[in-house]
Parts: sequence; C-alpha cells; structure tokens
Amino acid sequence: MLLVWLFMCVVGVSVYRVEARVTAEICQVKPQEKHCLIEWTVRDRWPHQERWVYDWRRRNCHTIRWADHCGAPKPDTNNFATEAECNNECSGWA
Repeated sequence: MLLVWLFMCVVGVSVYRVEARVTAEICQVKPQEKHCLIEWTVRDRWPHQERWVYDWRRRNCHTIRWADHCGAPKPDTNNFATEAECNNECSGWA
C-alpha cells in the first residue's frame, strides 16, 4: 500500500504543470496576429467569432472579430472568449 501511495505521489508530481497566467504586461499588448482580425465592414464575408480584448488605455474590454481560420488563441494572451473572462483577468491590473 505504501508503494502505491509513493508511486501516485511521484507520478502526480511529475505530471503537475503550471497553468498559464495572464500578467499586467500581457493585458497591455493587443493581439499581434493582424491577419486574424476581421474588419467590421467585411464581417459578413469571413467566418469569425466575437472575442474580447482588454484596452489598457481605456481600462475596459471590447469585442474583436477573430477569424475562424486562425483557430483558438493561446491561453496566455490578451484575447478572451467572454467579457467576464476579460474583466476578471485584466481589469484588476489597471
């Protein structure tokens, strides 16, 4: 029984990973993938999803149109699925 517990502890520690965290610096950087941002005037021509980005200067979140061909953004970027997630991650830094 002790061996099983020891094995689980060792395996548990080895597969433990640190989750990506959004920092104040990340909240200040707008998405760099300009080819993934769909302009308002052509929104009907390209498949996209609405996402949220924190505007550090204005201290609020606003929507962007993220092209479907770009896939999901990395979890440690200023690009969020919901307004609530955007505010939770970035508004506390400002």
